[in-house]
Amino acid sequence: GSLEAASLMVDPILQPDGYSEDAATEAAAMAQDYQASPETANEQDYPDVFLILSESFYDFDLVTDLQADQEIMQVTKNLPNSIYGHTISPHVGGGTNSSEYEMLSSNSLMLMPSITPFNWLNLHKANSLVSNLKDLGYATLAAHPYTNSNYRRDSAWLTLGFDETHFQDDFPTKETYGSRPYQTDSATYRDLEGLYEAMPEDQPRFSFLVSIQSHGDYDMNDASLDIVHAATDYGDYDALMDEYLSCIKMTDAAVQELCDYFTAQYEKTGRKVIVAMAGDHAPSFVAHVADASFAETDNELLILERSTPFFIWANYPLEHTAAATSTTDPLNRMDMVMLAPTLLQQAGLPLSDYYEYLLEMKHNTPVVTAANDYMKVDGTTAEYGADPALDEWAKGYLMLEYNNIGAHAKRDQSIFDPAE
Repeated sequence: GSLEAASLMVDPILQPDGYSEDAATEAAAMAQDYQASPETANEQDYPDVFLILSESFYDFDLVTDLQADQEIMQVTKNLPNSIYGHTISPHVGGGTNSSEYEMLSSNSLMLMPSITPFNWLNLHKANSLVSNLKDLGYATLAAHPYTNSNYRRDSAWLTLGFDETHFQDDFPTKETYGSRPYQTDSATYRDLEGLYEAMPEDQPRFSFLVSIQSHGDYDMNDASLDIVHAATDYGDYDALMDEYLSCIKMTDAAVQELCDYFTAQYEKTGRKVIVAMAGDHAPSFVAHVADASFAETDNELLILERSTPFFIWANYPLEHTAAATSTTDPLNRMDMVMLAPTLLQQAGLPLSDYYEYLLEMKHNTPVVTAANDYMKVDGTTAEYGADPALDEWAKGYLMLEYNNIGAHAKRDQSIFDPAE
């Protein structure tokens, strides 16, 4: 055990069985028939891209009957001109940096169990959403309204290639909710709008935000400040649930404010903006209040506990939302690693072979990184080995991922660069 732990400290990325450069090339070819929809936009018409990793943003309706006195996600679930669904976070109840890494890199932590990515991985020359958009001429910004020491974000973001990074001193509003010490999403968006407007006007812009408002714990406010109240009896978790749901209600309201801002920007300046937001993980107490009857198996319940809401919205018409909406899974689920290529697909931006593989895989098996099973397009799970065709997509993905980041792989960079 000590020897194995020592070897993982030297090289934390596991090599999948049967890996070879030829296997990675063969995997990339599996998506050669991918048809982009919408068609690639003209370079002068690239939209600005706004991506948000929302702290502890989760929908408890997935695992329990809340009977709350208010609709909690009224805005997010009903945005016009949008796509709504759920991304599968790598962990339950924590692990923001794991979700952040999967979101930005489209690399699954299946090959990197039990690590904190920004603390362990060498991100120099890493392929990511940042590098893809910079190759397309984007100016890039990353922001977090809290300390820059969490997960070594400042150095990690700069190593990934962000042009500028911003932390709590660059968020002057300092608005909080009751006794909770974290800046609200509403204030964070207002501060970030100023940073966004200061970005170069002659380039398309990519802004990435990790929010903080709904971070645990959920026993900081007096009960009189709760906005939402759940009628279901959760015993010792009643007070925590009410404070948590109140935070999510505020997050939902802030989404409307952000969309209104970008709508006004389009009317004023003509700048197109496409926005994506996903929750990083459920709150830490989710397993204590989840109702097992909401799923047929323990594994399906675990997937529900890891299913965080996402949406993609734009301040201009999105004409191909059906391409990113499942017709068979009512929760419209996909792995976190698939969000970036789905966002770029909807923006009409050139895609790398790696992104095209993920989008094609999504139509065959949209979840391959959850628990011990994969998920089929109808939302049911299957054990590995049960369907050779679906196994092939999962194995092919791991071959491509290892070719991208493995210590013993010779990367084929052409697979990861956006198409010309």
